[in-house]
Amino acid sequence: MFRTGCCLIVLFIFITRLQAQVAAHADSKTPAAPFYRHYTGTIGNHKAVIDLRYSYEGALNYGGSTCYFSDEGGLNFFLISKPPSFSDTEVLRAQVFPENIPLKEVKNAYSIFVQTSRFEFTLPHDSLNGKWYVQNAQGPLIIALKEDYGAAVPLIFNHADDSEMATGRSNEPLKAVASYNGIQPSPKVKEKEAQFINKAVTQLLGGGGKSSSDAYNLAQAVFQQFFAGFHSAVNKKEKPDGSNFSGIYTLFPVYNENGLLVLQVGGYQYDFANKEYTDRNRYLCLDVLNKKLLKLDDIIDLNSEVLTTLLEKAFRNKYQLEPGRKISELFITEKMPRTDNFILVNKGLVFSYYPAKIFRDSEDISELQEMRLFLSYDELQNLLKPDFKARMGLK
Repeated sequence: MFRTGCCLIVLFIFITRLQAQVAAHADSKTPAAPFYRHYTGTIGNHKAVIDLRYSYEGALNYGGSTCYFSDEGGLNFFLISKPPSFSDTEVLRAQVFPENIPLKEVKNAYSIFVQTSRFEFTLPHDSLNGKWYVQNAQGPLIIALKEDYGAAVPLIFNHADDSEMATGRSNEPLKAVASYNGIQPSPKVKEKEAQFINKAVTQLLGGGGKSSSDAYNLAQAVFQQFFAGFHSAVNKKEKPDGSNFSGIYTLFPVYNENGLLVLQVGGYQYDFANKEYTDRNRYLCLDVLNKKLLKLDDIIDLNSEVLTTLLEKAFRNKYQLEPGRKISELFITEKMPRTDNFILVNKGLVFSYYPAKIFRDSEDISELQEMRLFLSYDELQNLLKPDFKARMGLK
């Protein structure tokens, strides 16, 4: 109960801090609806991609947008600050979420937020132009990006709400309410590709392999599984914790290039199977071009000892862990835990952990909503599957 209470408080603070408002297109005089856009181009001399998601209404970042470079590894999450006005010419400001922080300072992540890379930009028509400021650099990098779906899956924003009722084992009324803010395939996406994406989302949420009736409507697929879990718990005469249950879902791309699409399913939902609320981010890695769901064992040979060693090294380096400190002092496991929750990016894999499930209660990780560890394809070279190397053009 204590951890659940903490999660509620932290989530409220986290969402509050993520709130941001941004200016409309240069040719618009009123705020537009929430949307997602995919930009490609350059930041300085580097080829770059930005997957931008935000809302004028409610001033929300929806967890943050992503930026990644074609010639560098990793994934940068960033948040847009609330601008002083909705002027068409307002300069928007964003900062990259702090990642490489000593573990002992994670609890102060927001107080050192200003020390991370930041950038400012405008959104004239179909462009994203601005300046990227890097720490200790002599000058800013010029941002020149265009909205572009040539190698990406066209997606559009969708918001939906729904609810259902049921009768509990003591004839008490039970209610489940769900909301969705996220993307769905654009009408420009071929129906078979939309069906593939829809089915993958349904399966991730516990579906039995069927897509929802409208292949393009991912909100429908999400609700279908949430309410199925609700009715299943009621039909089994289980006593869920409470009488009102909510599922708040966000679904956005964090990588959308080369016919590959990585979707992040986030939010805050009641988990009927475990009878608890969770704010864990889950990821779907989809090869839309070949209509294949990529699981970790499709990409690497799961030699757990080698992979665990690499992950522990990445963890120690990223969080600047003291050389003599044992992993077992931090985690509930004796060795560095492995995760099948991952993000595929240009130069490697980002492994995602849900800190509340792996850290000991003695660690103050209240600001660490998600722990991400990057391993390059060079580091994973001896574990990579031949088919995946061919798909990514790796030697």
